Amino acid sequence: PSSPSRTARLFTADGVRGVYRNELTHADVERLVTAFAGGLWEEAAATGSGVPARGFPVVVGYDDRPWSVPVAVAAGEALRRTGCETIDVGLVTGPAFRFAVSHLDAAAGVLATGAGGGPAVAGLDFAGKAGRPLSTGGGLDRLKESFSGRMNRGGAGRREFDANIPYEASLWRHFQSSSIASCVVGTSSPLVHQRLERVAKEASISLTVVELPRRAVDATGIDTAGISRIAAAVARSGATFGMWLDEDGTRFRVLDERGRTLPVADVAGILIEDALTDRPGATVVVDWEIGDRLCETVLRRREVARCNGSAESMTISMADHAAAVGVDSAGRLWLPGQPLACDGLAALARVLRALAGTDTPL
Repeated sequence: PSSPSRTARLFTADGVRGVYRNELTHADVERLVTAFAGGLWEEAAATGSGVPARGFPVVVGYDDRPWSVPVAVAAGEALRRTGCETIDVGLVTGPAFRFAVSHLDAAAGVLATGAGGGPAVAGLDFAGKAGRPLSTGGGLDRLKESFSGRMNRGGAGRREFDANIPYEASLWRHFQSSSIASCVVGTSSPLVHQRLERVAKEASISLTVVELPRRAVDATGIDTAGISRIAAAVARSGATFGMWLDEDGTRFRVLDERGRTLPVADVAGILIEDALTDRPGATVVVDWEIGDRLCETVLRRREVARCNGSAESMTISMADHAAAVGVDSAGRLWLPGQPLACDGLAALARVLRALAGTDTPL
């Protein structure tokens, strides 16, 4: 049987993770999602904003792990029992999921994903209005505290939406600059792999994709063995640079033309300088570590907003300051737009753009 104390241990920085059926059961999923939906009702009551006639629209998606489908089904059933209308977007990456929440003007979203964990891990990520991710220190803490019994407001409706088509269309704005750079990108996600190949074809990018086995990331959030394979491929091919993308398609690491992994702060500096060519004088959002590393160089005399670096706080700070760019020490890039783009593919486009204007290697 599930208990609040046991389930609370499943919370990570940006979601819930546990070995499927062993640590994270369907009962856990139902309780977590019921508590999440309860928060929507409580917020509506507190603000007097009212409830849509068909219930709160909540996007539900899943990644390409086999047990993410039954987890998403359990989540959708729990949402409908609590009076929420579910919008099933099917198989999506994290960036495509958050895009769908914003694009559909949904009240919230639930993604079944085990990203970052070993092959047996399942989990849930949660998003609020406009695709804002919930993180520890913010919305996830409130969810952890609000476990409740079963809540039943009657069955609500369900509809479907293919989020991948408009999401991919939204990516092209990032791939506008031509570049003669060639790159090697490694990922353990078949969905990200397929999307990379389509992007390379449509944007005429010289790109080689390295398939990586799915494994748990290390304490710093990266796949060290996978990055070593990318480095070897860069050396063999003579590529301009390499990039590792996490299973979710959000976090990334950049390798130079010799296959050496660049420090996150150095890459952040390149991306900040590139973004500010479009909006000189605009605010830059960074976490405390990146801020300290770059305060005497790239960020000197810049408008800078610092935050704790969680996905939720970065997203909120980007919106509050109408920032031109956001970077954190976890290896994530935020760009403005509707929705805000926290996307490894957008980061790939920006590295290509930065290299297009120079003959200097990374």
